[in-house]
Amino acid sequence: MQPSPTVAVVAGVDSAPSTESVAALRARICPSRPVYHAFEWRARRIVYDLLTGTLLEPDAPAYALLRALEEGCADAEVVERVRAAGDANVAAVVDECTRLADAGLFQLEPLDTDAQREQTVAAHMQHHPNKMMLLVQTSCNLKCTYCYEVKAGFHSTGKSMSYETGVEAIEHMVRRAGSRKEVEITFFGGEP
Repeated sequence: MQPSPTVAVVAGVDSAPSTESVAALRARICPSRPVYHAFEWRARRIVYDLLTGTLLEPDAPAYALLRALEEGCADAEVVERVRAAGDANVAAVVDECTRLADAGLFQLEPLDTDAQREQTVAAHMQHHPNKMMLLVQTSCNLKCTYCYEVKAGFHSTGKSMSYETGVEAIEHMVRRAGSRKEVEITFFGGEP
């Protein structure tokens, strides 16, 4: 599984690096327990959103913020960890993580109302992705009985994505990528 787009923040001097903004973010994304897990794997910083299953690969300051919140550090220590992680504007790091929460990440429970769902969709539509994985084939040449997909009946469907759907998905990705100069598209399925 590939991580979702990298979280990056603006470097520079804090305009108002207050512990209040950290406390507000904590109240939102860690109300009673963390709703994500921040960890390092193979020299990469990864944040796993428990509800959506999304993997993020944040930069060092954003990772420091999320990791410190997950560990229950005091707000002042969170600010210090973000500052120690790199030349980042703490307020910008908090704002970026708040935008991720606005987009539907770091939620304790699924959104219940239609209005909340519409708000989540609208927030996601503001996102400019740089990676996409297309599952072009649901069958596998080996059909190993120990495969986790066998129990789901996934391999028995034998469906293929049409050429037209693939082209439409790629064009949609390019349109949604906004001003990004590079996008990554992985074609998956039918292995090996």
